[in-house]
Amino acid sequence: MDIDFSVASNEFVENFDATMDTLEKSYSNLEMHDNILVQTDKILQQIEQQLEAYISELVRTMEDNILPSYKPTQSLPDTKGNRLFIPGIVKFICTQGQYNRIYLNQIGSPKPEYRIALLLDQSVSMTGPSYFSSVDILLSICAALNKVGIEDFNVLTFGKQVQLIKSYKQNYDRLFIHHLLNALKIDGETTLLSDAIFLASELLQQQSTHNNNHGPMFLFVLTDGYDRRGSFIHRIIAHAEQRSITVIGIGIGLESNGVCLSFNDWIIAQNPRLVCDALINWSNEQSDGRTPNDSLFHEEKTSIFRGDDNKLYSSTDEVWNEEMQTHFDAITQNTKRTIDLTFSSKVNNTPLTVEICFVMDCTGSMGSWIQACKQHINAIASGIQKDMKEKYDKDSVLRMAFVAYRDYTDFVRFDSIDFHATPNLGPVEAKIASQAASGGGDLCEDVQGGLDK
Repeated sequence: MDIDFSVASNEFVENFDATMDTLEKSYSNLEMHDNILVQTDKILQQIEQQLEAYISELVRTMEDNILPSYKPTQSLPDTKGNRLFIPGIVKFICTQGQYNRIYLNQIGSPKPEYRIALLLDQSVSMTGPSYFSSVDILLSICAALNKVGIEDFNVLTFGKQVQLIKSYKQNYDRLFIHHLLNALKIDGETTLLSDAIFLASELLQQQSTHNNNHGPMFLFVLTDGYDRRGSFIHRIIAHAEQRSITVIGIGIGLESNGVCLSFNDWIIAQNPRLVCDALINWSNEQSDGRTPNDSLFHEEKTSIFRGDDNKLYSSTDEVWNEEMQTHFDAITQNTKRTIDLTFSSKVNNTPLTVEICFVMDCTGSMGSWIQACKQHINAIASGIQKDMKEKYDKDSVLRMAFVAYRDYTDFVRFDSIDFHATPNLGPVEAKIASQAASGGGDLCEDVQGGLDK
């Protein structure tokens, strides 16, 4: 189903000048605050030093794979070539053929010319290591673009609102860094991913009329791939691709599976250091549009598993059985002594109190699993009580609490009960037994809120 975006495009154009003027005034006003600029200058230097490894690798990746230089910097009239030189043709006619340099050959070192927008997801679902890694990669990409000669890139952030941090009119400098650092914060309980992509695509199309940049257009979106509009994002991306804009979703960390479901072009790097390799693979079209859930996708990549002494493994099971299990067992043995000392009556003669709080997802998607979760909670609690009495031969008290969490928009977001001690665990057990899978929608579950509770 085709959707007419002309009304939204017209609205963007109507507000475009006012938005750009506001941003330019913000940058101009900041130039008057010397103390802030001096401090930001130091921060910029620190950032580039800390991220030097990322930046250098991104520069090489951009120059060799993603954004190669292609536009000649000089042209020279010649007697041979594949491009006609109109002024030369005029001279040829006026001189009756005596002037014969009617072709134009492009010479000089080529330069990169691209229209680029970088988007950073700041919604609640990004909270944690994925967000911090995404910020590092965003800063690294900005610095790398500047080093390869692309300074007229655009930067936007989005969460519950879309914010323009830098347009093609602003430079990569301390003014930009100040605006970006002030905008870095988890922004609300919704994700305007589709809106941000639409606005960025409109911005890139406007760029060609303002600074005569007609280069290829790219959107790099640092996100976990989850959008409040659900599958509508596919139509937004299709709209952008119809205008020759390449939209690349970049997911960092283990919680980025939504990226491969939302984007046609995507990379997922469990570690930020793998972003460049992932971009190169994307550039070489090695993924062939398949998702990490496809068995064939994994079969082609099993050779990348390397253990000690560069030993290759054919599957993740082999890695675990032959190598990781060894490290896991070593860690377990090292911590066992600490655990034994903690519970030992020889070390601590006072009664032992163990507090445990169970936090459970009770949204509608848990319907098939919630009963099993309840059984596991009861089994864990019973197992702890048994071990405390039998293994450590010590007076002990188990205190147990419970928190159920659901989506941000649900009427009852949390259902909790405070700590109760043995043998009076009945109220907690009753609270757990009463839970039913309910609620849930397009917005993310409040996992962090449940943990805070």
